[in-house]
Amino acid sequence: MADAKIKPVDTQCTNNGGQQPGGQQPSCTGNGLTQETENQNPAGHAPPGHN
Repeated sequence: MADAKIKPVDTQCTNNGGQQPGGQQPSCTGNGLTQETENQNPAGHAPPGHN
């Protein structure tokens, strides 16, 4: 059962080398970066089976 309140939230940003660039957390800005997200409910927790 999908809950419309659950939405992807930026959790961390990594570059091509797998490093987390300083000042870019948790949302990416710029090129060559990978945005990591996690589905979270309004309480800020990942619901079971949805992360």
